[in-house]
Amino acid sequence: MNQPTNTSKFSIIFPVVCTLIGVFATSTFTWLTSYQTASLSQRSACIQRIDIQEKLLREKGESFLAAMGDLLNYSLFAKTSTKQELAENAGPLIKAGIVISAYAPPELGLRSLMISNSVRVGSLASMRQFDEDTAMGTINESFGKWHSAFYDALNALDNQRQKCE
Repeated sequence: MNQPTNTSKFSIIFPVVCTLIGVFATSTFTWLTSYQTASLSQRSACIQRIDIQEKLLREKGESFLAAMGDLLNYSLFAKTSTKQELAENAGPLIKAGIVISAYAPPELGLRSLMISNSVRVGSLASMRQFDEDTAMGTINESFGKWHSAFYDALNALDNQRQKCE
């Protein structure tokens, strides 16, 4: 009688144990798949956020450089400029420099604001409301460092993108 009882216990316990192992394995693989999916989603979101920052920075930089080109095309602060002409030609560059500072890292934002201020001072100097030599000094100092600050900002975004995990 002992033999049938052991067989009957085995026939009950074996399927239960197999079912438990199957449930455990299935839940482990489900958890692992969910974890990998969440990690990939997090990495994609990180990269997408940085891509958006870079796109905005490039767009604002383009607007800033376009305004700078328009001003230089106007022939920087002509002696015969009227207030209206200066406002039409210097105003967009001053505004673009202030706007880019909202999207840029501190160094690039500072350089953009310095250029905006230099253009403002240059405009005032052309209307004889500010010293011309001082104005030219601020213009030369601020314009030269903008490009390196811009590319440093782009490199910083690339480094952040690579660190996305």
